[in-house]
Amino acid sequence: MRSIIEEVARKAGIPTPDIVISNEKRFYASANSFADPKIIAVDEEIVKLFLWNKDGIKFLKALLAHEMGHIFFNHNNAKIKEEHQADGFAVDILEEPETLHKMLALPRLGGSLFVALQKQNALPAEYLSYITYVLANYAIDTIPGLGVLSKVTSFKAFIHIIKNVIASSMPLDHGHEMEHLFDKVTKKLHDICADHQAVQEACRKFSNYEGKEDHPAPLPRDNHIIACIKKKTLRDARP
Repeated sequence: MRSIIEEVARKAGIPTPDIVISNEKRFYASANSFADPKIIAVDEEIVKLFLWNKDGIKFLKALLAHEMGHIFFNHNNAKIKEEHQADGFAVDILEEPETLHKMLALPRLGGSLFVALQKQNALPAEYLSYITYVLANYAIDTIPGLGVLSKVTSFKAFIHIIKNVIASSMPLDHGHEMEHLFDKVTKKLHDICADHQAVQEACRKFSNYEGKEDHPAPLPRDNHIIACIKKKTLRDARP
């Protein structure tokens, strides 16, 4: 982990920040721009979630590049404008900036699945993390761009949809909880990622939250990253 941080910091042009690994099961990372030295806090769950994927190291680099963007710009609050700015910074220093899309989608989906499963008491606590890693990575790798879920215009709408996916997958048959949960949830995820009407209804339901959230919703965030990648490509093509 330390070697990855040092590599990304060199490319970012900033002193290597300290890393703090927490175990709050919140699938998050954050940067403290005002500490000395600077600090990046990463939840253990997000590291394990990434490393379950064949591209996990690339995702970790993308995550660290984004957090170092917050440090570079001295951000002190999680605001939509600042998230976009940190995404743009990550695009500029990453060799494969396209990995930002999956890097952001994976903890968004994994965190939502974990909370929904936890609230449903669907599984013993010791299995919650494991099934979350499997479900989220399976969906990311088998549903291109998470289908119409990538068009969600509100972060709260995204969470609402995932909660409904889990709720509609219950109850489970005793004795086959893990197997049946995986089958039911993956089918529901594939269905909802192709259901334009259900996603549009969820977006309308939560339209009042648009612009009032700390983090950008999937659609505008992905569009911003695409725009940043295009600018980088044009800039790099100049003689």
